[in-house]
Amino acid sequence: MRAVSVKEWELLSLFEVEPQLREPGECWDANDAVYVVVQGEIKLSFAISPLHRDVRIIVTHRDQRLYELNTMSVLDVRYREEGLRETLEIILTGRDTITLRVKPRIELEHDLAPGE
Repeated sequence: MRAVSVKEWELLSLFEVEPQLREPGECWDANDAVYVVVQGEIKLSFAISPLHRDVRIIVTHRDQRLYELNTMSVLDVRYREEGLRETLEIILTGRDTITLRVKPRIELEHDLAPGE
């Protein structure tokens, strides 16, 4: 099984926080990493297991859950940088993609392409 495309340094650039690792001292690829970003009353938790391609996203407002995604064996997680805009793409299936941005504000976009 191949790991996701995103690299550790790319997630550090996107989230601008150090991850909480399940197994400190283990390599990032074989670990579970959680990145937490707080913007005012909005909190984003992004967890990834790169080798297993598992992703969890939780968005809360004042500790009230607004959105949660728990998915295993995604097709890929890709980092994109266009100018100063950083984006993370979580490719769930060939038709189903979630786009995450953190700067200047937390944004989630879920795209489902039409079936054939």
